[in-house]
Amino acid sequence: MEVRRRNVAITDTSSRPTITKLINELDVFPKLPQECKKPTWGGGLVTILTFCCISWLLVNEFINYLDPPVKYSYEIDKDISGKIKVNVDVVVASPCHAISMDVVDATGSPLLGEENIEYISTVFDLSPSARVAFKKRQYVAGALREKHHTIQHWLWKYATDTNVFTSFKELDIDVSGNRNPDACRIVGTLSIKKVEGNIHILFGKPLEGLGNLHLHIAPFFGKTTLNFSHRINHFSFGDLVNGQIHPLEAIESVTSVASTSFQYFVTMVPTKVVNQFHVAETYQYAATVQNRTIDHASNSHGIPGIFFIYDTFPLVVKITYDRELLGTFFTRLSALAGGIFATIVYLREMLSNLPEILLRTRLGRYLNNAWTRCKHHLYNTLSEHLPNGLEKTGFITSSIETVLNPDSDT
Repeated sequence: MEVRRRNVAITDTSSRPTITKLINELDVFPKLPQECKKPTWGGGLVTILTFCCISWLLVNEFINYLDPPVKYSYEIDKDISGKIKVNVDVVVASPCHAISMDVVDATGSPLLGEENIEYISTVFDLSPSARVAFKKRQYVAGALREKHHTIQHWLWKYATDTNVFTSFKELDIDVSGNRNPDACRIVGTLSIKKVEGNIHILFGKPLEGLGNLHLHIAPFFGKTTLNFSHRINHFSFGDLVNGQIHPLEAIESVTSVASTSFQYFVTMVPTKVVNQFHVAETYQYAATVQNRTIDHASNSHGIPGIFFIYDTFPLVVKITYDRELLGTFFTRLSALAGGIFATIVYLREMLSNLPEILLRTRLGRYLNNAWTRCKHHLYNTLSEHLPNGLEKTGFITSSIETVLNPDSDT
């Protein structure tokens, strides 16, 4: 008799795939059960050292990101028609009504009305306390000039305000006591073109309007009255940017000879300082000093005064704070942490398997046999004194051990 059974659909909700099960099946990072893990003190020590190393490297990377390196690049100066701002603060040992400062460039065109210069009556000799302060400033400025090739990179990198080191408050007539003013402080800014020229301080007032002729109308002074001893508190070009070194700061030139010409040959280099927030355009410069006495009888011709003879360099130095993108930075941090962790894991596996690898070599088998014979000999020696207690100590559980043949491959 044939028995037939009708197929009945059995509804089993537990066998249906759920979203959680599907996600679990897609897991490419399987986890071992806790009972399959065997923590050891060696593994814990390696883990602590690994995380300490990763933390130290990550902290250094964050510091380097917040303090990016400085990158230098060069390009041709295409802005040839622009104006350059000159910042001056000079004290001359002559009265203000007898001297003046102006500019003459290679084009011969006047630059009147493009200056903001103030003439302040003062005294040239400093008080003892002011002299000490100026000497300190000279020392710091001299050190900056001497070591600028070594420290310039760090000054740009940390945006150091060098004016803090070289700032000096010049005395004026209001704070100079009862002494009569015998000098003039010339302070302010003026504009020059990007062509060769000179900024000069001469006796008299400039007279323009006669073509390319440049004259100074001077009052009548005796020869002993002419004195161009001076003290340069500040001399720079362009905007003031932290990190700059001004070679002509804290310079004092004193002469007892009446007709002396002081010449400063200045070469300007256009500089762009680019950071994350703005671009500052300024100028670095190098200066050479030449002083000589004007004596027509000995064929030393010229005009007594102070001359800043300048010229511009056709290249632009671009200083950029080379900070990488935030996404690139975090990607590098992830690669750093993951690479160190993976490397430590591989090294630990290699070291843990090293004894087994060594035992497969001839030298490893020889050392293992030597250690086995040593234990066997020690067992026999101690068994004579402790025949029943040696196994209880746990040192050796059997008196017979297999000795490997160092010449075999097994």
